[in-house]
Amino acid sequence: MVKRLVVRVAVVALAASMLACSGGGDLVTDAVDTGSVSTAPATTDGDAASSTRPQPSLEPSGPGGAVVSTAPPSAGVSETGVSETGVPGLDSEDRFCAAWSRFGGSWQVLLVGSTFLGEPERVATWEIASASVIEESYVALIDHFPEELGPETDAVAEGYFGALRRRADASRLALDDAGASPEAVERLGQAWLDALSRRDPSNPDLAFEVPGDLRPLVGRAVDELRSQRVDFHLDPSLVIGVATPLTDVYLDTACPDQGALTGQEVDGS
Repeated sequence: MVKRLVVRVAVVALAASMLACSGGGDLVTDAVDTGSVSTAPATTDGDAASSTRPQPSLEPSGPGGAVVSTAPPSAGVSETGVSETGVPGLDSEDRFCAAWSRFGGSWQVLLVGSTFLGEPERVATWEIASASVIEESYVALIDHFPEELGPETDAVAEGYFGALRRRADASRLALDDAGASPEAVERLGQAWLDALSRRDPSNPDLAFEVPGDLRPLVGRAVDELRSQRVDFHLDPSLVIGVATPLTDVYLDTACPDQGALTGQEVDGS
C-alpha cells in the first residue's frame, strides 16, 4: 500500500484563497490528487495520480483533483478547537505530540510550498533552516513512541518518519559543508520554529526570513542541496510505501492537530 503524507486541510483553505484572488476561475495544479500531494508528474488529461491509501471524500474537486471550496479561509480557532493560525501542538505537554507537530508540521509546510509556490530555491532555504528541527523531532518521536504502537516502531522509524529524516540529513550535511557552526544551526532552527508558530495554513508561503548574517552561509548550503537532490515534492523517497495503520489512527486522533498534519478531515462532532 502506497501512502503519501497528505495535506487536505491546507489544500482546502489554499484552494479557496487562490480562487478568491483569481476571481473564481478554475484552479489547476500539477501535483495534487484526491487527498494527497503526489510526487508524480502532471498528466496531460487532467487526471491526477492516486494513492491506494484510503482517503476521505474530497467533494467537490476541480481539474486535476484539486479540492475546491467556495468559502473563504477562516482564521483564529475552528469549531473543532484546532487553531487555524500556526501549527497546532508545537508546545504540547505530550512530548510525542509536540515532536509530531514540529516534524509533521515541517513536512506539510515544505510539501505545500514546494508544490504550489514554484520557488524551489525558497523552499530549499526552508529545508536548510528546518533540518535541525526535523532531526531533533525525529529523535523525540522515536524516544517517546507510544507503547501501544510498539509493533510498528521499526516500520515507522525507517519507512515512514525515516523518509523525511533522511532528506533532512542531506540538508544538515549541506549546512555542515558550508561551514555552519552549532550556534548558526541552532539559530536557524529557532527561526524556523518561530515561523511555524505564525504559519497561515491558507497560504503556501511562510513568513520565514534567514537572519541577515547567516544569509551567505545558507545560500551556499542551498546551492549544495539543490545540486544533490530534486525538489521536495518531486522526491520519490518521500512517497511512503509501508503500512502503519496503528500509527495513522493515533496521529489522526491523539494530538492537538486532530489529524490536520496528516491531511485527514478534522471531525468536530
